[in-house]
Amino acid sequence: MISYYFSGKPELFREVGRTILTEAGAAIEASIAGELTYRGKLGAYIASQVTVVIRRPMYAQALAEIVAMAQTRQIAGLDDIARSALSVERLANLLEQGCRAGEFHSCDSRLMALAIRGAIDNVVRHHRLRNGEVDLECCARQLVDLFDRCIAAGPS
Repeated sequence: MISYYFSGKPELFREVGRTILTEAGAAIEASIAGELTYRGKLGAYIASQVTVVIRRPMYAQALAEIVAMAQTRQIAGLDDIARSALSVERLANLLEQGCRAGEFHSCDSRLMALAIRGAIDNVVRHHRLRNGEVDLECCARQLVDLFDRCIAAGPS
């Protein structure tokens, strides 16, 4: 039945990746949109990234495997999915807007975005390696607090 809809594995994996990224992106965007401050938006971004993994663990696993296949060139044609999954542009833009609004101190927004995404990704990876023993909700709260303290503008 699958071969009727898809010409091969690359097309199937691309569609799976697109579906996961679209659904996760919509959930994250909805969470961010509900916040009025950039500090709130950053917290919502971090928490919602982890929430997606909690609610859809198989999605997170599938996307991680698709990205790995793209990086190791096991299956050609997945580079766009991997780039989208690994992109920090949206987060870097949010950080830049927060700096302009005076809510965050001045920093290299791309480097900070990479640090945030790296922390989230490693918490999720650790959770998977420990067979779900890591409390992701607790980790999400701690990451929100950590990066809020790290980037929040101090008193003038």
